[in-house]
Amino acid sequence: MKRYSEQTYAEKSRQGWCRGDGQFPSVEQLTLGCLQRIADATESMAKSHDEMEEKLRLARNSRDYWRKRAERAERSNQALRGVVTRVRRNADKANA
Repeated sequence: MKRYSEQTYAEKSRQGWCRGDGQFPSVEQLTLGCLQRIADATESMAKSHDEMEEKLRLARNSRDYWRKRAERAERSNQALRGVVTRVRRNADKANA
C-alpha cells in the first residue's frame, strides 16, 4: 500500500482528512483532489454518452441500409409485375 505522501490528491481527498500522524492535508490539496475526482466522474459519464452516440449512429446506418434494400426490392417487384402483365397480354393476343 502506498504511504499517504505517495498518493495522488484524488486518493487523498477520498480518504479521511487526517493522515494518522495528526497532520492534515491543506485545503488546497483537498480541493484539488475533489476536483480531480469530479473530473474523473465527468469523463466516465462522457464515455458512456459517446458509446451511446456510436450505437445510435450504427443503428441509423443499419436502418437506412435495410430501408434502401426494401425500397429496391419493392421497385424490382413492381417491375416484374409489369413484365408478367405484358407477357400475359402478348400471350392473350397470340392465342386470340
